[in-house]
Amino acid sequence: MRRFAYADMGAEKRCITMQNGNELSRISIFLIMLSRSLDFVVTSSQKFRTILE
Repeated sequence: MRRFAYADMGAEKRCITMQNGNELSRISIFLIMLSRSLDFVVTSSQKFRTILE
């Protein structure tokens, strides 16, 4: 019985780590998208300034 209990614990830990990994990847993707959109805004504003000047 003890062996099965340990196996279940390991499976639970694995599931938790998988979920955490998915959350982390989602957050990192979100941050990458944010930085790209910010870069786009900055470059477009710079182009707009050069057009105005």
